[in-house]
Amino acid sequence: ILLGIIISLSNLIRLNTFTITLGPILILISLLYLFLRRKLLSNQLQPETQRIIFLSATIVFWITFSISIYSLSTEILHRPALYFIMTAISAAIIGVQIFSSAHKSANFLIVLGIIILSLSLRASAYWVFPSLAGSDTWAHYSMTKAILSIGHIPESTAIPAGLTEMHTHFPIFHLNVGAMKLITGVDYKMTVFLSTTLPMVLATGFVFLIGSTLINAKVGLLSMLLLN
Repeated sequence: ILLGIIISLSNLIRLNTFTITLGPILILISLLYLFLRRKLLSNQLQPETQRIIFLSATIVFWITFSISIYSLSTEILHRPALYFIMTAISAAIIGVQIFSSAHKSANFLIVLGIIILSLSLRASAYWVFPSLAGSDTWAHYSMTKAILSIGHIPESTAIPAGLTEMHTHFPIFHLNVGAMKLITGVDYKMTVFLSTTLPMVLATGFVFLIGSTLINAKVGLLSMLLLN
């Protein structure tokens, strides 16, 4: 909770759109844990009841997730409201799976569901629109293209319009994307996805491992779900 407050205050001093929700989410997750820790640390349901709830939730998850994917084909240039509704329901169903899971094999199935749901959210944002979407994506594209063209980080006087000297001082994203471009040779969108988005999603598995080690598997899975 203290860390969430510190992060929230830091955003008041210097606004960062990428971490603006991180502080409140940390506070919320911590409060949820304080209220739910007894249920998380104990299994109050009978094994047979747990199994039925988990299997039912798993079936519902795959149905809602399939509908969310299909809905992407019903609209062009943007993601329809049905996609976000089905995705939200799928995330809630994973929460039910977490509370009703009783075996390690079930945990692996839940981790798989979290990962594919997260990849769906991120990948659909890339390819629902034919060109690059976003406020500064073309500037970042130009920066990466410049690094690949000249073979080094450009001088601060030569950075593309829309970026600042901060990007030449800490161009980790552009170097990462450039390296992936050289290795794979795929287009820019796929390069960004493989070099940045996919590793970020897979790295959340460590949240599950840390939560499982410190407390238990349910807490680890819930933390991984909320983070994604």
